[in-house]
Amino acid sequence: MSYRIEISPDAERSLLALPSSRRLGVRRRLLQHLEEVAGLAALRRYGDEGEPELFPLRLGAYEARYAVDHAARAVTLRELVRESTLHIRSIG
Repeated sequence: MSYRIEISPDAERSLLALPSSRRLGVRRRLLQHLEEVAGLAALRRYGDEGEPELFPLRLGAYEARYAVDHAARAVTLRELVRESTLHIRSIG
């Protein structure tokens, strides 16, 4: 299964606050990391019936800023997935 990651306006503002020379690289590293963890999160989340549940992963404004600021470092899924401004949606 593959995922498309959409960045909300709040997360986009965090990225735009970075110097332009760093923005694209940070954004690319952040999205790559989220793509890597999305599959594991989907496998570990189960609905009330015990069946795997398809759901958007979400990041809060604080977590989005943290992830953007630390995109070059390892950021765990638990640190990232909260109330959200970044969305990972299943597309396949």
